[in-house]
Amino acid sequence: MGGLFTTIGYSLKLKLDCIISPGDRPIGSMIGPALEARDVLQILTDQTGSNDLMRKALSLSGIILEAQNWCPRGYGFEYAEEILRSGKALTKFREIVGAQGGNENIKVEDLPIANYVEAIYAKEDGVVYGVESAAISTIARQAGAPSDKTAGVHLKVKRGDKYKVGDILFEIHSSSEGLLTSALKLAASDFQPIDTEKMILEVIRGPKEL
Repeated sequence: MGGLFTTIGYSLKLKLDCIISPGDRPIGSMIGPALEARDVLQILTDQTGSNDLMRKALSLSGIILEAQNWCPRGYGFEYAEEILRSGKALTKFREIVGAQGGNENIKVEDLPIANYVEAIYAKEDGVVYGVESAAISTIARQAGAPSDKTAGVHLKVKRGDKYKVGDILFEIHSSSEGLLTSALKLAASDFQPIDTEKMILEVIRGPKEL
């Protein structure tokens, strides 16, 4: 598909680069409007947000910087990282927020927080095999996102993490007690967003008699 896009661009006399990135798991640990804003603002402020989200943003930014010849080829990531750590990215973010009529001096602690938060705990020891993006998104919507800006899911584990009984796998946030209850019921059903590592995936039995 990427090759098709670049070919179409060439036929239209446009230089087009196609970037393919993983889509089999959430990027960042927070899903939902206010939660995602918190994650982004933490990255811009002191780089304490989700590391995978930060690295993806820096990688994409680096590709753009290289494409525009604003830095040598192969140095885009480092150049973008320096812009982030110097505070220039945060300054530009605040300028954009102000231009759109928002509070350009907003801080992480100014972002709204859900009235109700419930954690989902591990019932046994295990290893995270994967995190289902579609399942997490469905639970976040059940909790009220995106119309409820504070609703969503805060992941506490990622692929490859080991966990023990009682560890928090993820939290569900909502401003509605009723919607939170519905989201909790969904998360407690067979609709599991966290895939655990299994030695046996499935048993397909043959006929009882030959």
